[in-house]
Amino acid sequence: MANKNYLSYTSWARKVALKYPFFTSVSIQMNFWTIGYILMFLIVFLGLNGITKNMGLELPLHFGPPLIMAVFLGLNYGFIIGTVYYLLDKRFFRNKPLWLVIFLQALISMVVLLTLVFITRTYIFERAVGFFSKTNLFDESLEGWPYLVSLILLYTFMMTLLISFINQMNRKFGPGILIPMLIGRFRNPREEERVFMFLDLNNSTALAEKLGHVQYSSFVRDCFQEINNVVQKFLAEIYQYVGDEIVLTWNTNEAIENSRVLDFYFSCQERFENKKEYFLTKYSEYPEFKAGAHLGVVTVVEVGDIKRDLAYHGDTLNVAARLEKLCKTHNSDLIISNSVLDKIDHNQNYTFLDLGLQNLKGRKSALKAYSVKIKLD
Repeated sequence: MANKNYLSYTSWARKVALKYPFFTSVSIQMNFWTIGYILMFLIVFLGLNGITKNMGLELPLHFGPPLIMAVFLGLNYGFIIGTVYYLLDKRFFRNKPLWLVIFLQALISMVVLLTLVFITRTYIFERAVGFFSKTNLFDESLEGWPYLVSLILLYTFMMTLLISFINQMNRKFGPGILIPMLIGRFRNPREEERVFMFLDLNNSTALAEKLGHVQYSSFVRDCFQEINNVVQKFLAEIYQYVGDEIVLTWNTNEAIENSRVLDFYFSCQERFENKKEYFLTKYSEYPEFKAGAHLGVVTVVEVGDIKRDLAYHGDTLNVAARLEKLCKTHNSDLIISNSVLDKIDHNQNYTFLDLGLQNLKGRKSALKAYSVKIKLD
């Protein structure tokens, strides 16, 4: 079975990131930039010590003021950039071309950094110098500041590329996955018990024919965005987008707790109901999704060379996909397997209709399935 330490870390990271996205985004930036600036000033400090020693100079260099400067810059720059990027990404960047996003981020970063450097130069550094020593990395006239500012700007540019790469990797694979990948956790297949749900758009062929492929793509994009807005609340992981279908997965404990996997599906239905006027106004059509869910053991492994990704393999995915296809046959919105029903925390919100044993394509043994409906008040 899966390594418990990995599961604990990943589950914790996902819960924090999905429940507190703003806090997570800002804290990551603050941590990265504080550590980054401390490393930069440490490199400068050690380099200057080495140079002065080799030249036979005895200068009482102190790391205290640069350390204070690094912490001040890192915490404040990380907080401001993290906050601004988070708000703009939610409200402005989402549908803008990439070049404009990069340009605006670079412009914002430059303005914020120069402002903080000015504040540090005027109010922080000289006071720190006076506290630790009258002689420091820069003389009292601070004639070395233009060189230091240039160093900070160049270093920040390079660190921005690195941090942006890490953030993009984290967004691609989801919270709690990047570190296990870096240490090679998925290089060889590992077993995990997970719940998978296949969520598919109803009448997709007819919709595509009526709307045309451009409008249909826009329609699917808007549908997926609404589902994404529900994903965070219910700790779901988006495994794949396949055409007009989304494949979602949960760690078993997270899926069955308080019937979270069922609540997720019906919360999506509720959200689409609330957005019905928007879809009818824009597309003259209203989206409805059917879903199938199954619980079982799968293997997860890192695959690919030119394009790397995490892949799940096993009968669990096949069963979940087949259960979703059964929805049309049984006129049901959501069908789950007996393995899901046996483990979820039952409550009074749902009714379960026994569909009996189902012979699923590609599977030798029959499986018991249940249609799930929400109780009406």
